[in-house]
Amino acid sequence: MKFAIVRPRERAVQIVDLPDSDDAKALAGLPRDETDNGTIVMGLGYIVHEYAMFDHPQFYFAIGRTLIAGNAVLFAFDQEGRTVDFDIPANRWGGTFLGDEAAVEAAIKADTVDRPQMATETEVYWRWPAPKPNMEGWAQKVAEAMMKGPVQIDDITVTIIPGPEKKP
Repeated sequence: MKFAIVRPRERAVQIVDLPDSDDAKALAGLPRDETDNGTIVMGLGYIVHEYAMFDHPQFYFAIGRTLIAGNAVLFAFDQEGRTVDFDIPANRWGGTFLGDEAAVEAAIKADTVDRPQMATETEVYWRWPAPKPNMEGWAQKVAEAMMKGPVQIDDITVTIIPGPEKKP
């Protein structure tokens, strides 16, 4: 399976052919059991260290408006969600290396990158570059949102989908 390994500190992208995503995570230097997956656009996902966004100092890159912290594995997936080969050449991977936090702030101010946040419809719980929040508190906020009805989690923003109230 083909993956892209992104190393923002070195400003490097490497296309690799490996048996599975665990091997890709290892090559990227990501701890096997401490990762999060995200979706950039339909068909393009990424794997990062689960708390990289909270680690400072850090090196960053963006794909579209999505800010990504630290090393990452990019992967492609089909309409059914199955991983498929990442067939984009390394020189056309579509991302922008941003470097440090000052460069990220400049990109946010230029409105080319979105500021990451953890939020419900009514409350911002955390915004980059604040220190890591209480993750148990965040899990409680998500659970409370789920009690009100179905939720959609887009990156790290929880949106309550309108519908009938759920009773506890």
